[in-house]
Amino acid sequence: MKILFITDLHGRSDNLLKAARIAEESSDALLIGGDIHPIGFTVKPSDQYRFFVEEVAQPLQDVGVKVFAIMGNVDWKSNLERYREFHPSPVHWLNLEDGRIGDVHLAGMSYVPITPFSIKDWDAFDGDAPLQRDSVLRGLVSSANGLEMREVGEGTPNIADVLKEMGWKMEGRKWILVSHCPPYGTSLDVASGGVHVGSRALKAFLSTPQAPFLSLHGHIHESPQITGKICERVGRTLSCNPGDSRDRLRALLLVLEGKEIVYRFFEG
Repeated sequence: MKILFITDLHGRSDNLLKAARIAEESSDALLIGGDIHPIGFTVKPSDQYRFFVEEVAQPLQDVGVKVFAIMGNVDWKSNLERYREFHPSPVHWLNLEDGRIGDVHLAGMSYVPITPFSIKDWDAFDGDAPLQRDSVLRGLVSSANGLEMREVGEGTPNIADVLKEMGWKMEGRKWILVSHCPPYGTSLDVASGGVHVGSRALKAFLSTPQAPFLSLHGHIHESPQITGKICERVGRTLSCNPGDSRDRLRALLLVLEGKEIVYRFFEG
């Protein structure tokens, strides 16, 4: 089985289509790790929805490969239900339901530890870990009624709880986790300045018996360039972050053969 993984396109639909064409020739599926849409203070949910229809869904209709995706922390959550109703859609959203490629199950998680950014749809508490130094608790949350300024607090999801429930559901299965946020304290979560900003709850989960055999990540664009590493073993799992595809396509081709995983990174 072969999988092509990309992440953090931030509106670069040309790189998405390029990856889809490569996957069509080389892979059984294309997986996308979030932050697909354009961002900016003036980009509303309706703008991102229009981008999805015109720049993602319509161009991908003619591509003969399965496409699975999750949202990232800059993708407005309120659009998910609209995407569910979009038919025919070439994108299977792992936020809405799990996926499958052959005998391999797929699950997705968009939540990230609380960020310094203004969009808060996917910000979450990270187990009992302290907030990161530059975390901002107040920001914008989307709903069917539009955007609302809100403070992260009671009712905010906890990444540890999300992963625990996912582990129960996937127990005994061969599965891949597509998580926008990488695990903490690894070569995959190093931000500028050398600070680790990944999820501690995720790192702990990857050492449990319910852990996936492979996890795919994004969010921290610069980490592969800083550390020189794209993949490393974390607990029971091979975890990978190829970096963002904003300026050029950065993709990871993974070949799954039994218990072996062979990967090749390329950009262009």
